[in-house]
Amino acid sequence: MATWKPTNSKLTEKGVEILNKVSVGSGKLQISKILAADGSVAESALYSSTSLAGTTHQMSLSKVVARLEGSEVSFYISNDGISSPFHLRQIGIFVSHPDYEGDVLFHISQCDEAGHDVIPVSDGNVTNYGYTVYLSHSNNVDVSFTVSPTGCIQKIQKAHVGE
Repeated sequence: MATWKPTNSKLTEKGVEILNKVSVGSGKLQISKILAADGSVAESALYSSTSLAGTTHQMSLSKVVARLEGSEVSFYISNDGISSPFHLRQIGIFVSHPDYEGDVLFHISQCDEAGHDVIPVSDGNVTNYGYTVYLSHSNNVDVSFTVSPTGCIQKIQKAHVGE
């Protein structure tokens, strides 16, 4: 099982920019997708990351719990459709914002080099592997979550997001 240290889970540089804009009322933070990746980068490169390393797979949101001090975002990856074992080393939360083009890597988590999670090929039984990231910040920001039809959460307003 992978070890996910807090020092390897952080807002990206662009994520901080967007959060600062939203915190002062400039636009709205729209969390658009969550991806898993099989690559990794040096810990010192996480903050400046604009994409995940290696091959990616879509993850699905399963639950969001909004609290005064932040949001707990739960999501999963399914082994349905995986044709070879997937070595999950990174998780990225992407957002859209009116001042930026396309999806922007907002938050990145990377497990220790010593180990990672392996999502096996389905043997006929589909299995979901769940994860949770806690996003917090001292200021209220307007946040909404967009999910695919496979997700099961509703729009959340006035959640806290950050490192």
